[in-house]
Amino acid sequence: MLRVTLSKKELFDCQRAANGRSMLSRASGVINQRKDKASTDQEIDLIGIKGELAVSKVYQADFSPFDFGVDAGVDMFLGDIGVDVKTTKYSTGVLLFKSVDAFKAPIAILCTEIDENTMAVIGWIRKTEFAAKCRKFINPKTNTYTDGVCVDQSDLNSPEELWLNITRVKLSNQQGNSI
Repeated sequence: MLRVTLSKKELFDCQRAANGRSMLSRASGVINQRKDKASTDQEIDLIGIKGELAVSKVYQADFSPFDFGVDAGVDMFLGDIGVDVKTTKYSTGVLLFKSVDAFKAPIAILCTEIDENTMAVIGWIRKTEFAAKCRKFINPKTNTYTDGVCVDQSDLNSPEELWLNITRVKLSNQQGNSI
């Protein structure tokens, strides 16, 4: 796990971007598919943007919280490698997708929120690994199965390993390399 502290300006930008995303999504009729009914749409958008920013800082990705558009399953690129960032406010939260088919990017990264300005980059997983290891999601509050599949944090690869793999791909200077 890597701890990432966000500056006051970064938090301000995340809040502004979350406000914009929420307004645009709701005005467009897009319904947030959150599993946590205790959080508002804007809170979900904010924590997601903070997780994306934390990942971009760790891996030095070109990222702006103000890039809007329909979510196509890739939040950013690390070189030529598409990444989907999933963020939860629960320290023991799982990496969750609606289905295996909803995992669109080659890799996904899980972040958790430690406090208002501190995020944790927990780990990452390849799409193929996720498909092999995932299980049905059980809502821990109700202890019932819900729509979705997940992997536990213990199933994820370390953030440092991803950095090493990305660096190897970049240094190989060859197009089409994958992690």
